[in-house]
Amino acid sequence: MRRLTKADVSEIVEHTMERIVELRAAKSVEYAEEDDGLSTVRSVAKRTGQRMSMVILTFMSKHLDAVEVHVRKNDKARQLTEPIEGRIEDAILYLCLLKATLIEERDDE
Repeated sequence: MRRLTKADVSEIVEHTMERIVELRAAKSVEYAEEDDGLSTVRSVAKRTGQRMSMVILTFMSKHLDAVEVHVRKNDKARQLTEPIEGRIEDAILYLCLLKATLIEERDDE
């Protein structure tokens, strides 16, 4: 196993952030309508009586669970429905959405 250089890690971070921006644009149709960037989250929160931040944590948990199983089992031959990198990128996007919901919830207090 080769060690990653600082430049390698920097490139991974930069590529990941670019991917997060692309994912947000592509997936925003799933959680945003018109000018409301969190409409689906808001709707689920209202329907379930949970705070929006809790809804985001719930949505994110399936991705984190997949990452945890992958790391814990260290099974490189295991067939996934999506590459583990995709699950990590989804979790990062959900962390960004969590930040947005926390800002909104704080501003609503």
